[in-house]
Amino acid sequence: MKKLLLALCMSVLAFGVANAAEGKGAEKMQERKTEIFQKMDANGDGKVTKEEFMAFSTKKAEKRFEEIDTKNQGFFTKDEFLAAKHMHMMKKGEKPAKAVPAAATPAAKK
Repeated sequence: MKKLLLALCMSVLAFGVANAAEGKGAEKMQERKTEIFQKMDANGDGKVTKEEFMAFSTKKAEKRFEEIDTKNQGFFTKDEFLAAKHMHMMKKGEKPAKAVPAAATPAAKK
Protein backbone atom coordinates (compact mmCIF):
# COMPACT_ATOMS: atom_id res chain seq x y z
CA MET A 1 0.00 0.00 0.00
CA LYS A 2 2.87 2.38 0.86
CA LYS A 3 4.53 1.63 -2.47
CA LEU A 4 1.30 2.37 -4.32
CA LEU A 5 0.85 5.65 -2.46
CA LEU A 6 4.48 6.61 -3.11
CA ALA A 7 4.12 5.78 -6.81
CA LEU A 8 0.93 7.84 -6.99
CA CYS A 9 2.61 10.82 -5.30
CA MET A 10 5.60 10.59 -7.64
CA SER A 11 3.29 10.48 -10.67
CA VAL A 12 1.40 13.57 -9.52
CA LEU A 13 4.66 15.41 -8.83
CA ALA A 14 6.11 14.45 -12.23
CA PHE A 15 2.90 15.53 -13.96
CA GLY A 16 2.99 18.89 -12.15
CA VAL A 17 6.64 19.50 -13.05
CA ALA A 18 6.01 18.57 -16.68
CA ASN A 19 3.03 20.92 -16.90
CA ALA A 20 5.00 23.75 -15.29
CA ALA A 21 7.84 23.26 -17.78
CA GLU A 22 5.35 23.14 -20.64
CA GLY A 23 3.78 26.37 -19.40
CA LYS A 24 7.16 28.11 -19.34
CA GLY A 25 7.90 26.81 -22.83
CA ALA A 26 4.58 28.11 -24.12
CA GLU A 27 5.23 31.47 -22.46
CA LYS A 28 8.67 31.73 -24.06
CA MET A 29 7.21 30.74 -27.43
CA GLN A 30 4.61 33.51 -27.13
CA GLU A 31 7.34 36.03 -26.27
CA ARG A 32 9.37 34.90 -29.29
CA LYS A 33 6.35 35.28 -31.59
CA THR A 34 5.79 38.79 -30.25
CA GLU A 35 9.45 39.68 -30.88
CA ILE A 36 9.21 38.42 -34.46
CA PHE A 37 6.00 40.37 -35.06
CA GLN A 38 7.64 43.54 -33.76
CA LYS A 39 10.59 43.01 -36.09
CA MET A 40 8.24 42.56 -39.05
CA ASP A 41 6.24 45.68 -38.11
CA ALA A 42 8.93 48.10 -39.31
CA ASN A 43 6.94 51.29 -38.64
CA GLY A 44 5.53 50.08 -35.30
CA ASP A 45 1.87 50.69 -36.16
CA GLY A 46 0.73 47.26 -34.94
CA LYS A 47 0.10 45.98 -38.46
CA VAL A 48 2.38 44.14 -40.87
CA THR A 49 1.88 45.16 -44.48
CA LYS A 50 2.83 42.97 -47.40
CA GLU A 51 5.82 45.23 -48.02
CA GLU A 52 7.00 44.92 -44.40
CA PHE A 53 6.52 41.16 -44.49
CA MET A 54 8.41 40.79 -47.76
CA ALA A 55 11.27 43.00 -46.53
CA PHE A 56 11.51 40.95 -43.31
CA SER A 57 11.38 37.68 -45.22
CA THR A 58 14.02 38.84 -47.71
CA LYS A 59 16.42 39.83 -44.91
CA LYS A 60 15.84 36.51 -43.19
CA ALA A 61 16.35 34.59 -46.45
CA GLU A 62 19.56 36.49 -47.20
CA LYS A 63 20.91 35.71 -43.72
CA ARG A 64 19.98 32.04 -44.09
CA PHE A 65 21.64 31.88 -47.53
CA GLU A 66 24.85 33.32 -46.07
CA GLU A 67 24.77 30.69 -43.30
CA ILE A 68 24.49 27.89 -45.86
CA ASP A 69 26.98 29.33 -48.39
CA THR A 70 29.94 29.14 -46.00
CA LYS A 71 32.46 29.44 -48.85
CA ASN A 72 30.87 32.72 -50.07
CA GLN A 73 30.61 31.42 -53.64
CA GLY A 74 27.12 32.78 -54.33
CA PHE A 75 25.68 29.25 -54.38
CA PHE A 76 25.55 26.16 -52.20
CA THR A 77 25.64 22.47 -52.87
CA LYS A 78 23.34 19.79 -51.51
CA ASP A 79 26.08 18.76 -49.06
CA GLU A 80 26.42 22.34 -47.79
CA PHE A 81 22.64 22.58 -47.40
CA LEU A 82 22.50 19.29 -45.47
CA ALA A 83 25.41 20.37 -43.25
CA ALA A 84 23.72 23.69 -42.48
CA LYS A 85 20.45 21.93 -41.68
CA HIS A 86 22.35 19.52 -39.43
CA MET A 87 24.04 22.39 -37.57
CA HIS A 88 20.73 24.25 -37.22
CA MET A 89 19.07 21.20 -35.70
CA MET A 90 22.00 20.65 -33.33
CA LYS A 91 21.76 24.26 -32.12
CA LYS A 92 18.08 23.72 -31.39
CA GLY A 93 18.87 20.53 -29.49
CA GLU A 94 17.15 18.30 -32.03
CA LYS A 95 18.58 15.03 -33.25
CA PRO A 96 19.21 15.06 -37.01
CA ALA A 97 17.61 12.14 -38.85
CA LYS A 98 20.62 11.22 -41.02
CA ALA A 99 24.36 11.59 -40.96
CA VAL A 100 25.90 14.50 -42.82
CA PRO A 101 28.48 13.86 -45.56
CA ALA A 102 31.99 14.45 -44.17
CA ALA A 103 32.79 16.85 -47.01
CA ALA A 104 29.93 19.08 -45.89
CA THR A 105 30.91 19.54 -42.26
CA PRO A 106 32.31 22.92 -41.19
CA ALA A 107 35.69 21.34 -40.34
CA ALA A 108 36.04 20.02 -43.89
CA LYS A 109 35.54 23.50 -45.35
CA LYS A 110 38.63 25.09 -43.82
